Amino acid sequence: MSRGGLSTQSDHLYLSCLYAQSMFSYIKATPKEINSLLGTPNPKTSFVATFIDRMQYSLISDIIAVVGVKCEEGHSWSAFLQRISFALFNVMGKNLSAKLNDDIRFLTKK
Repeated sequence: MSRGGLSTQSDHLYLSCLYAQSMFSYIKATPKEINSLLGTPNPKTSFVATFIDRMQYSLISDIIAVVGVKCEEGHSWSAFLQRISFALFNVMGKNLSAKLNDDIRFLTKK
């Protein structure tokens, strides 16, 4: 994502990533949620849609503040939520997949 030559992340990007990671951690820790996510035809699309929905319709003031941010040119931060959550799901999903595969290998060796 081009940020006009800035070399450090913005607080908005950091907070958006933190919220996405927090939601993914909750999903992983809840058997019903992880089974529901992994049972969909496209887990990434489901995660992204849920994340965007939770961010845009949240009643938490910190999230409302992040989603409501606009730059000087009028671009809304919420327009970037899909790209952010897609990228993060790729990383978090790959790590989850590796862990599940390791668990399966461990159980089959017994």
